[in-house]
Amino acid sequence: MESEVGPVLYRKSFQMQRDQGKRYLLDLGQVGDWAVVRLNGQELGVRFWSPFTWDISDALRSGENALAVEVTGSLANRHDAKKRRPAGLMGPVRILATSRY
Repeated sequence: MESEVGPVLYRKSFQMQRDQGKRYLLDLGQVGDWAVVRLNGQELGVRFWSPFTWDISDALRSGENALAVEVTGSLANRHDAKKRRPAGLMGPVRILATSRY
């Protein structure tokens, strides 16, 4: 989705076994330009710059999960065709498990 303004909605369902002793972080990797994350219907916040990382521990379920990421590109892409910024979710997207304590 190079050089678009957006917004674009990405959705993914996934299975996960949750360990209560762990903290889970969603890392979107590279994003152009800003992103809003929802997990299982719960909005987890917006990020305007890196790191594009959210603590998803409280929203994460054991079993089926529904992730929605809305990415909006820079308005600068509408005004300067020669200096377009990458837009969209470039990733890599990953879930990191760390010790809660």
